[in-house]
Amino acid sequence: MLRAFCIILLFSLVVKIHAQEVKAPPVILQGKLENTIKRELVLFVQNKPGQIETDTIRINEDGTFYHETNIVRMPQRTSLQIPGLYNNEFFVAPGFNLNITADAKDWVSINETLHFEGVGSKSNRFRLTPLSVYNQGALPHNLTREEFVYHLDTLQRHQDSLLRVHYPKEGVNDPYYNEIRHMLRLNTKFKRLYSLLTFARHKEYSYRESVRFVRQNFDNSIWSNIKSESWMISWTYRTLVLPRLQYLDRIRGDYNPEGLEVMDIMVNEYPAMISNYLLYRYMTRMISSSDDWETLVSNSTRFVPYYKYYTDSADIDLIYEKLKNKSNYLLKQAIGTPAPPFNLYSFRGDTISITDLAGKVILIDFWASWCAPRRKEATFLHQLYAEFDKSKFEIVGIAVNDNPEKWMKAIAEDKTNWTHLFDFSGEVRDAYAASVLPRYVVIDSKGYIVDFAAPKPSETEKLTSIIRQAIRSE
Repeated sequence: MLRAFCIILLFSLVVKIHAQEVKAPPVILQGKLENTIKRELVLFVQNKPGQIETDTIRINEDGTFYHETNIVRMPQRTSLQIPGLYNNEFFVAPGFNLNITADAKDWVSINETLHFEGVGSKSNRFRLTPLSVYNQGALPHNLTREEFVYHLDTLQRHQDSLLRVHYPKEGVNDPYYNEIRHMLRLNTKFKRLYSLLTFARHKEYSYRESVRFVRQNFDNSIWSNIKSESWMISWTYRTLVLPRLQYLDRIRGDYNPEGLEVMDIMVNEYPAMISNYLLYRYMTRMISSSDDWETLVSNSTRFVPYYKYYTDSADIDLIYEKLKNKSNYLLKQAIGTPAPPFNLYSFRGDTISITDLAGKVILIDFWASWCAPRRKEATFLHQLYAEFDKSKFEIVGIAVNDNPEKWMKAIAEDKTNWTHLFDFSGEVRDAYAASVLPRYVVIDSKGYIVDFAAPKPSETEKLTSIIRQAIRSE
């Protein structure tokens, strides 16, 4: 255990000389949001794929805002989020001066009414089409192969026509317009590829069948060089296509799935920029999901042979920092220690903190609308909720990595009438190490941890016993 962390520490002590970066011109974001009582916007950017930076924008009482930021160092798609609402479909670049207006009363309104003026607005022209029209839903996989390709071709023509209308080749003088236009065109292509690869996986095609299916229905000039670093400017390639390519690598037959070290595929099958991105995402995910000290040490030991593949030693420092923070956190989360505080927006629109629930034993249910295993637990959660006196026990559902609209729909569908909160920033998720869903935590009536990794509700006897004992101990 100690050896693994000592090795990591050595990497963090390596002296690095970083070339001074040329300072990019600032981005100005200003405008007005109607029908909101929220007082903050959060801007999320990725100047290096996989590494998120944020900046907070203050909203005035009348809904107006003005903010100048220097964290945007390259053209990119960004996410602008309000607690409980979000929009992740617009572009920023150094030198942009965007005037943004929208009706922010709910998620649908903000996405359908978002409007841009100013420098950079022409690079966001696709927003002239309502997002619900631009992003037509995912195709069902219960179609036949021919039906699926037909519908995919129809969707492709629809999106291509929107790009031709809103992004002409000439006559636009927005800075970075051509780069952003290129990103959008790549994203459209890679959405098609992602759909093809997802269909092939759903149908359980072999490696050869999958490749044949793609070659018959995708741009072969891209497919023949599908692991090129030049595609990394596309967020669809990074976040959707790469995981599907890794799946193909695993079923290709060159690797033995038994005991396979997934990081071997990352460093052996991909060029440096992509392998660095994959390694960083994988390591940070493994650190986040380490629920106990032994798992964290095991993961940190696995990482050591792969540090040499990073081309930027600053990435190793970031991994080490995450390991150190997680180890410190786990030491603090022993049974009987105070539960990490939270203050989150609820399903009803107000905010609820952990102190508001003082005097009750709490079962925190970390979940998401897309998490099928958790949705199957809803019946058992209903039974559990009916088991105990509501003056002494409460279930607190905390949604993470979710879409607010789908979250509210899932609550209505599952008829879960206990407290529901939305972890918009991810801070509570990280504080409770809830990167893998579902996750359950029991807290006593005084706010202390009873069980940091409690049994799932379908393990009824185990979980009921823990809660009953916590109530009796008041």
